[in-house]
Amino acid sequence: MKALTLWQPWATLVALGAKKIETRSWGTTYRGTLAIHAAQNFPQEAKDLVFTEPFYSALQLPLADNKSEMVALPRGAIVAVCDIADVRDIVAFENTAKMRKYNFATFCSEYLDLPQEPELSFGDYTPGRYAWILENIRALERPIPCRGYQQLWAVPADIGKQIAQQLKEQGA
Repeated sequence: MKALTLWQPWATLVALGAKKIETRSWGTTYRGTLAIHAAQNFPQEAKDLVFTEPFYSALQLPLADNKSEMVALPRGAIVAVCDIADVRDIVAFENTAKMRKYNFATFCSEYLDLPQEPELSFGDYTPGRYAWILENIRALERPIPCRGYQQLWAVPADIGKQIAQQLKEQGA
């Protein structure tokens, strides 16, 4: 099984099923099961996003008196498993007559099968990037601690067994 490390809050957004498209500067030919790993690093600019819309509503975080108490998203752990169903180029829509008649949000909605919002806010759909279409998203009830890496990486066998056991227990 392959894995992809994402910063928070994007890893949790995938686990919740709120983010079904991961945008990357690089594509992949890999299709199949993908573990979503929440990075240990949680930069301040990402923490700040948690309190803006549409992130706040999608994350469904409990209210707290202190914002820092709310940012208790899992880190350094596998939080979900999904399938990479497809990877599509994000193209400059000005290039064809068909795309010229649409604004960017409409183009994404109709031609990339993306909802206009909040999905567009959760990714970078700049032309030249890639939209990884994620399906069959299954959140893990108990995040599994694991070291993450850049790019796609192979899940260690012992972690893969823990993921499989937890999915079996969850009936997923």
